[in-house]
Amino acid sequence: MTRKTVPEIRWRDHIMTELCCAPRKLRLPPAGLQVDQDGDSVTIRSDAFAYGVHIESDAVPLDNDFSIMPGESRTVRFETAPARLHITCVNNMAFSRRPLKRLLFRIKYRLEPRNLVTGVYYAIK
Repeated sequence: MTRKTVPEIRWRDHIMTELCCAPRKLRLPPAGLQVDQDGDSVTIRSDAFAYGVHIESDAVPLDNDFSIMPGESRTVRFETAPARLHITCVNNMAFSRRPLKRLLFRIKYRLEPRNLVTGVYYAIK
């Protein structure tokens, strides 16, 4: 992925990255995230485009759910120094792309008793 395939809007010190379709439909390469912690701040770097970087921690991050372009870094500050830190991104999540599995899931969902009753109720109404 290059900068041309991911529109990026910069306004003052804010950067907004938008994708043109759902992330599960994209073929994003796995992103290697490097994390450096220095007291109450964490610097995150990526070797590939990292979409939807999410930070889970015992401290509250002042910034969360952002994207990082390859070769760039992002520094996130916390209210207090985090003891536990887990960072993920959409690139490293597994999505099911098999159509048969998706179809079976939809059938199973529709055949659940509460969904059948709801469907009948709204069909009669």
